[in-house]
Amino acid sequence: MTSTLGIKKIQHPNGTNIATLNSNGSIAFAGALTVNDPIQILNGSNVRAASSDADDLIVEGPVDCGISILSATTGRIYFGDAANDDAGSIRYVHSDDSMRFETNDVEAMRISSIGAITKPLQPAFLARPASRQANLAINTTHTVAFGSEVFDQNGDFASNTFTAPVTGKYQLNVQLLVQQMDLDSDYYFFQLLTSNRDFHVYYDNNDKQADNSNGDGQQIIVLTDMDAGDTAYVRIGTPNSGAAQMDVETSSAFSGYLVC
Repeated sequence: MTSTLGIKKIQHPNGTNIATLNSNGSIAFAGALTVNDPIQILNGSNVRAASSDADDLIVEGPVDCGISILSATTGRIYFGDAANDDAGSIRYVHSDDSMRFETNDVEAMRISSIGAITKPLQPAFLARPASRQANLAINTTHTVAFGSEVFDQNGDFASNTFTAPVTGKYQLNVQLLVQQMDLDSDYYFFQLLTSNRDFHVYYDNNDKQADNSNGDGQQIIVLTDMDAGDTAYVRIGTPNSGAAQMDVETSSAFSGYLVC
């Protein structure tokens, strides 16, 4: 070890400079620091044997202790394998004062400067019919076509069907505006069909005096369980009575999101 004006240089036996201990107590390493054994940073009387802990870095103090990562732009902690693959990270971004959490190198959650939490990969969707589904045939069932996606966060909605990406509890919402309901039809039924269970709403025409040309709103709103790979879609059934004249309007909607 050599010393000059309060600055100490730590050298390898071959004369190569390893690190510099500055007069202010900071250490500047000449290259990468590789740690093969646990490091303990101890404060006060809280001392324990390194062999009793499996962690590579231990920070311990009698009251408060911590680690500071100082940066003018972004402070970041990485978690990954030896090849730096499938890295997770936690980082603080000074440009917008946000805390961000990443999994598999993709941002999964952000806490904004006001404390608002957003999850850009959280499954959520809203779809509407791209056009009117007109003159539904009687004595059959019809899958409602939701051809226009308002948003589909995580990409789980396709071909009028939502597919759960993970097992959990999902909020699903169906809002249908149907018109030209024939007085001579005994009833109509509206269904939200999921892999685990089905949900039904019936519309009875018996108390009507004429065709319901102005339309009627039908809703199915449920919190339900879905396993990874389970599907959910909307269906309308018409009996073998009345005329094939009922329409599903474009103001209808199908939406949902993962709750927990």
